[in-house]
Amino acid sequence: MGAPDPEAQTAFVDAGCHLPPTRQGNLSGLAFAVKDNIAVAGTIAGCGNPDWAATHSPPCLSAPAIDRLRQAGAALTGKTIMDEFAYSLIGENIHYGTPPNPAAPAHVPGGSSSGSASAVAMGQVDFALGTDTAGSVRVPASNCGLFGFRPTHGAIEIAGVTPLAPSFDTVGLLAPTAEILRKVAGILLSDGQTNTKAGRLLIDRRGFEEVEADNDGLIFGEAIGRVTALGGWVEDVEAPPPCLDGLTLPFSAIQKHEAWAGFGRWLEWHSPNIASDIRDRLGSGAKIPQGDYHFAQAIRTKRIRETAAHLSGGNVLIRPTVPVVPIKLGASDAERGAYRERVLSHTVLASFAGLPEVTIPLPHVAGPPIGLSLIGAPGSDLCLLRLAGRLV
Repeated sequence: MGAPDPEAQTAFVDAGCHLPPTRQGNLSGLAFAVKDNIAVAGTIAGCGNPDWAATHSPPCLSAPAIDRLRQAGAALTGKTIMDEFAYSLIGENIHYGTPPNPAAPAHVPGGSSSGSASAVAMGQVDFALGTDTAGSVRVPASNCGLFGFRPTHGAIEIAGVTPLAPSFDTVGLLAPTAEILRKVAGILLSDGQTNTKAGRLLIDRRGFEEVEADNDGLIFGEAIGRVTALGGWVEDVEAPPPCLDGLTLPFSAIQKHEAWAGFGRWLEWHSPNIASDIRDRLGSGAKIPQGDYHFAQAIRTKRIRETAAHLSGGNVLIRPTVPVVPIKLGASDAERGAYRERVLSHTVLASFAGLPEVTIPLPHVAGPPIGLSLIGAPGSDLCLLRLAGRLV
């Protein structure tokens, strides 16, 4: 796999990767792209890093998610740029360049599924596969004005994806419309969808208040208007229950520990060229004691039960996908770090508790877009996808 010119603005790391549909179906006529950490038969999954690509062989089989889409009539038309090892929320890649964000050209697309979002936003494909561990589908969807979907953990088969943190890794989707998102998700989701009808719609007021002041009034008013127009039981939540707070530290402990377990030996053997911030995050995983990892997993088990109970009966939490607009291209390391931490404070909930989340683009008159998120109990994926269609 050749490395494209880093100065060229493109969404693709390999635009020559094509696989036709294997039969006709509900997705006939649609083209899709996949992130560079998802297996495509005969093509190396480079994980956004040329040294990784040079030290690995192409797989014999494609990921099951790709096979299911092709069996439904969709055609694969390329592999997209990603943040190295899926370990960033920014969307920049020092080797392959930064995919453009047509919704906000001066701003980052968001990562790590940056190229997948960019390809959809530019109209080069009808939808794209990404992966979402800590927000890597939801953040670029929000930044690029797209619909995004992180499924219930395990609801879409993860085989064929290079793992970052298996406790949180999911295959996710990016699409330009709610209809395409729901149609594609319906092909990929496994059985076990338990919640089919929305219950209370819980407006996270505190989450909206965190959004930057120059966007707060527009986004909050737009969100409230759309939700209340649905009818039903809308509840304005001043402060979410304690089970939704304090998740970032145990999440980070698990993510770092598992990322080092997956990539640490390769890093030590090959001394690859990696962006410094991503190298630092990977290296920090070696310092997480095994006891801290198991303690964080115990907290996660408890929080999964608590959040599932809070969102039982079809309850849906509604909040901004991210609390800030995307940073500008070329931001300083300090700005990038602060942005990542603030974004993670919102995206960590669904990741830590294994919850489904659908991101909806809100109209934006000025400035970059910000998405609206619907978060439900495990197994409520189809319910959320239908609700998203009613909100647009």
